[in-house]
Amino acid sequence: PPAQATALGIPLSAIGTSKASERYPTPSVRADLKINDNNSAFLRWSSFSNEEPNQTGGGIIPAGTGLLFHDRMQGGEAQLVSVISPTLINEFRWGLTRRKDWTTNMQSGVTTSDVITTITSVAQLGADLNYGISSTEQNIDVNDDMTKSKGRHTFKFGVDYEHTLVDNTNQLMQSYTFANLAAYESNIAITPVQDYQSTNFQVGNPRIVNNWNSANFYLQDEFRITKKLTINAGLRYQTIIWPGLDKNAPNVLSRTIHPSHFDLAPRLSFSYQLTPSTVLRAAGGLYFDTPDWNVFTNISLLNGDYI
Repeated sequence: PPAQATALGIPLSAIGTSKASERYPTPSVRADLKINDNNSAFLRWSSFSNEEPNQTGGGIIPAGTGLLFHDRMQGGEAQLVSVISPTLINEFRWGLTRRKDWTTNMQSGVTTSDVITTITSVAQLGADLNYGISSTEQNIDVNDDMTKSKGRHTFKFGVDYEHTLVDNTNQLMQSYTFANLAAYESNIAITPVQDYQSTNFQVGNPRIVNNWNSANFYLQDEFRITKKLTINAGLRYQTIIWPGLDKNAPNVLSRTIHPSHFDLAPRLSFSYQLTPSTVLRAAGGLYFDTPDWNVFTNISLLNGDYI
């Protein structure tokens, strides 16, 4: 309400919604090369950038005091295809991507050490809950695939190695919450304990760096039993080498990640040409999803020793 905004020194123009906008420049360059009759390659570079003002703002956060979100990504990849023989082809790929995002406050003079003051259903003053957060993720992927034709069979087999680095910095929260404007106005110096509802002060190291390594292997056989019937069978193995955790962490659940090194994923499919214009297909298999890296970053960060 205007009266409460005036009492807090908030301009009436800062009440209500905050205007936000985004732009996504995504330039990309690719070069294709024919080395000789048996070898060809391509190189590609891509980029992404984004500036999002007022990522937070509006409601109880005065306009112009929210976050400015920054996002950058650079990436490159290369592929070499080699025809080793009339029945054997090799494909080698390499890729590197690096993405960084961070937040700054649109209000000048605010630092990450400023206290966040929340007056319930009225206003949030000072810093923002997500101010000062940054994240860098770098991914390197190398894989090699071979295709071999023999009679009615087409065999494919390959290996893949992936390395992921995640570097996160979080905010050490310092906040007070007041039940109403009257409680806040009587406690400008933040001294009488009875005037605020809750307080939250975090101490420790807000930065955590983790590295993951993943290795995968697969084989596949496409068997053309007849001109109409084709069966495709395959098997994939994958494993993740988790980052080392602090075995002496106060939080027992943050000490160990139990790995699985027996993730075998079989796949089977078939296709049958019923008529010249109709093909019947069916497929099934077992798949293992890659977990969200942020879950394990939080396990490391909130282990009772860092924060």
